[in-house]
Amino acid sequence: AEHVAGSEEAFVALMNEKAAQLGMTNTHFVNATGLDAAGHLTTARDIAAIVAGHGSRSPLTYLLTEAGVGPAASASSF
Repeated sequence: AEHVAGSEEAFVALMNEKAAQLGMTNTHFVNATGLDAAGHLTTARDIAAIVAGHGSRSPLTYLLTEAGVGPAASASSF
């Protein structure tokens, strides 16, 4: 977070800006870790917006497909 935005607070502001751009109307980040904190909230619908907007570029997607770790790995190798 500090490398990208200079501070965790600035990074969280970027996270909230991106959430708004993705139409995540029920999400508000207060930290970069995702750990529970007062005012830190999201919904399943908003998480789906993250996946739809960035799922193909996420580290988890990479691990499950290209790195061959998860069940989706065999499906992506065709």
